[in-house]
Amino acid sequence: MSRITRIAFAATIAAAGLGLSIGPARAANVCPTGGKAIFSKSYNVGSTLHGNTQRGQTITVTFKVAASCPSTQISLATYVAQSAPPFTKKQIMAQTLFDSDTGTFTPGSTYNETVTIPDGPGPSATTSPLNGTEVDWTGHGSDALPCSDGGHWVLAPSKGVTAATLTVNGVTYVMTQNGDGSWAADSGGALTDSLVASATYQGDVTSPHVSLQLSHCNSYSHYQIDFSASGVLTPPWFHGVTPNPLIDSDAN
Repeated sequence: MSRITRIAFAATIAAAGLGLSIGPARAANVCPTGGKAIFSKSYNVGSTLHGNTQRGQTITVTFKVAASCPSTQISLATYVAQSAPPFTKKQIMAQTLFDSDTGTFTPGSTYNETVTIPDGPGPSATTSPLNGTEVDWTGHGSDALPCSDGGHWVLAPSKGVTAATLTVNGVTYVMTQNGDGSWAADSGGALTDSLVASATYQGDVTSPHVSLQLSHCNSYSHYQIDFSASGVLTPPWFHGVTPNPLIDSDAN
């Protein structure tokens, strides 16, 4: 037995006598992954992103980097989603980057990152159909189909209309008057060639040619926001992929 081996063996026996366990040395300078790479994390909307975000918000995160992370890339990013969560892998892959803030950070200072969540119309308020004159949709604007997340509908010409509702696939929405006198509403849900739509209006209408048209598909109605210990991911990270860089996330 060599001198070095005898010393190591004696140290092991001594440690055992004191009730200590011997194992490999822990690498104190290894930067942890995900949320453990930072601390003192807070947001302008609360202690976490989950459940605290909405369309159109500006989100700021404040954080510090762990001492064992001398050069760590941290990113805050928002994405446009084509459907409501939970997302399938296919839906995640279809998301597009909307805004991002990223950088490489070192311990000792407090940092901020800020992004804006995409804003969109979303569906109009639901209601019950009016009692009045009903106008069926005859396909005007069908070239915009399919719409993955509803559409923007316009009732025009509408001189003399005092109130109107829109019904799409059995759901009725409040229509509001635009500055040009037309009435409009946004429907929710996917729209295909088989959709059924109509509008009901009240008032003393002078034009006999009031029609309902699909103006365009809605966009930016759904989103995802990710705070991650990584560069900006496009498309965003999916739970089937490892390792997981996410620190916090929200979707709506």
